[in-house]
Amino acid sequence: MPKSKIVFVLLLFSLGVLISCSKNSTEPENENITNINGNWTGTTSQGYEVFFTIVSSSVTVFSIKVRTVGFTSTMRTEAIAGYSITAVSPKNTFSLQMGKFPDTCYIGASFTSNTTCEGTYSYRGESGSWSANKE
Repeated sequence: MPKSKIVFVLLLFSLGVLISCSKNSTEPENENITNINGNWTGTTSQGYEVFFTIVSSSVTVFSIKVRTVGFTSTMRTEAIAGYSITAVSPKNTFSLQMGKFPDTCYIGASFTSNTTCEGTYSYRGESGSWSANKE
């Protein structure tokens, strides 16, 4: 096989590998999310309200209502003026904990667009999902 054909085949193979490895399909495609600041409201998988506020890409208020065995609880956390509870990561996600053990509520969230956020919660053995839209 001539040297030029070998070089051409190697270039084509390298280009194919480069293209197939250039984008990881398991990564969420939320790089274009630019304006998440504002009030967000939605519902949990149990049908209860979730509410949070984003200021300067930081969570300043978060409230969620969850039903556990025997009772319904509303957990709310609010930052002291000028501070945040947690910052939104460059991948447009955040997580936080509210309360003290054994009454700790764990929250995870991912912004899927400038107006939509989805997440999960876990509290006293109950776990579920939630979704919220920007007001």
